[in-house]
Amino acid sequence: MDELVQLKVQSVTYRRFLELQQLLKQSKSDNLAQAVGENLAEIACQVVEQVFGFLSQISAQQQQFESEHTVEQITATIGKHLPWSMQLLNHERLSSLMHDLGHMMSLTDGQIWLKYPIPAHLAMQLRGYSHNLNSSHDIAQAFSLIVEIIDQGVTQLVRDPKKKLKFNFMVDKSLAGVIGLTTQLGYKRLEKMGKQLNPEQAQAYLEHFLQFIPQKKLRIKL
Repeated sequence: MDELVQLKVQSVTYRRFLELQQLLKQSKSDNLAQAVGENLAEIACQVVEQVFGFLSQISAQQQQFESEHTVEQITATIGKHLPWSMQLLNHERLSSLMHDLGHMMSLTDGQIWLKYPIPAHLAMQLRGYSHNLNSSHDIAQAFSLIVEIIDQGVTQLVRDPKKKLKFNFMVDKSLAGVIGLTTQLGYKRLEKMGKQLNPEQAQAYLEHFLQFIPQKKLRIKL
């Protein structure tokens, strides 16, 4: 059975998302593309900040600078290319994209979450490492697992929607390059940190990341 990774979306951003969804239903115009791209870029940047931003809080000064620089590079690239790519879509494809992404967001306990499923064994392995970071090998393995979990989200939230939108060859190739660049920046940073952090720092990051994969509450039948 799958488990869910859930990442926060700010309420003001989600309200704008819903507003754009409604406007797309009411109008057949393509002039909402820029606004849709900016809104989706905002959501994506919020996700990046949650996943990678904490690294700078637990690192030494040089590592902190490198982590912050990585986040800035990723968010700048997203902010530039996502609005541009949305302007290449017609009304029908914009509506389809917003509809699909809307199904991946939900309100729970007053918070908007962007969710995607991962195989339960990945979550279980990561929780296991959170109680057993006794060596540099354990830390490196745990961070490799985090990269794998994040990449599942990239596939479901980015790669698969891109395929469905059926961009022309040149645009599709360009976007694939952007996705490859941004993911590798993040993954290489995580893998490097997995080799540099001490057990206490690594433990802090694992506990931070595991907040995004809440364990299901067991229901006890009386």
